[in-house]
Amino acid sequence: MGDQSSSQLAQVIQRARDRIAKHRGDKNFNEQNTKASLIVPVLQALGWDTNDSDEVHWEYKPKPKYNPVDFALLLQRTPCLLLEAKALRESLADDKLVAQILTYASVAGVQWVVLSNGDEYRIFNAAAPLPVEEKLFRKVSISSDDPTTTVATLALLSKQDLQDKKIGRLWESHFVDQQVKNAIEEILNPVEPAKVIVRAIKTATQGRLRESDVRASVRRLHLQLDFPQPDIAEPPDRRKGRGGTVKGRRTGPESAGPRNDVTLQKLIEAGVLTAPARLECRYRGHDLTAVVEKDGAVSFGGARYDSPSTAGGMARKPYHRGDLKGRSYPQTNGWIFWQVRDPASGEMVPLDALRARYLERKKSEAERFQKGSG
Repeated sequence: MGDQSSSQLAQVIQRARDRIAKHRGDKNFNEQNTKASLIVPVLQALGWDTNDSDEVHWEYKPKPKYNPVDFALLLQRTPCLLLEAKALRESLADDKLVAQILTYASVAGVQWVVLSNGDEYRIFNAAAPLPVEEKLFRKVSISSDDPTTTVATLALLSKQDLQDKKIGRLWESHFVDQQVKNAIEEILNPVEPAKVIVRAIKTATQGRLRESDVRASVRRLHLQLDFPQPDIAEPPDRRKGRGGTVKGRRTGPESAGPRNDVTLQKLIEAGVLTAPARLECRYRGHDLTAVVEKDGAVSFGGARYDSPSTAGGMARKPYHRGDLKGRSYPQTNGWIFWQVRDPASGEMVPLDALRARYLERKKSEAERFQKGSG
């Protein structure tokens, strides 16, 4: 998805978060309410025309004898993803439900399947030659996961990204990691460690350890393997590290380009943002706040930062899971991470929505100038 589409998706997710909090305990908020109020707006933000049956087929039947699936997403009139919806209050942890939707996908020849209750989204690769429990590829919760994770995960279901087969490329890495993990766990079996491992350890310790001691030590070993998901702060095709390049483009959280030339100070000077402004984000169950100062700096935790992305990274750091890959804080797109109250509407929106408004205003001014000078 492009920057503008990601910004729009972030706004829809924020509204969905508010609706989820409002209706979580409402027994009258049924499956139809969930689809209309929570799921359909997300599909639309992902670029799907829910009113065009050539793109989104409601109540899709893979075969006449089967019950319908709530949504089938189509590319060139061919289903590429099935989405089964449940009411907000319902759990998705139902083996029968998973087995049923995977069966329907197999019958329809569809690779990707999504289960959602409007809050949680679970993405499965139905075509993977794996046990059912290993077909789960991603899951994300709008109400509890941080906005950058939610946007990046749901973006995999966008019309653009499905056309580009981005989810398939990410699955390939995921599949390899899972096989490597399973193989390592098998080699380091605590009941009977593989002989090759025992010999390798004896060799590495220059024969100072007896084989029986090595085996006993490996049995006591508690190994936790972790394959962190690609950094979701930036689009996957730009993750080459700060200052890296992709096909000649400079990459990183402050990549070159009109959008990334915009600073908070410019928004303040243009009257798009009123400072001081309170920034908010709920990240892994923690309510985080920062302040945009009048000079455009962002204050968080008693320190001042020159960009919302740096402040967002420092805010995420205490709760971040996985390897920081040599960085002092997790790489973060602060323009999507932080929410701010829109001076125009009074609603909480991603900070990036104000940046988009600023750029649209500058574009309109430039067009008027060109017409006047012409």
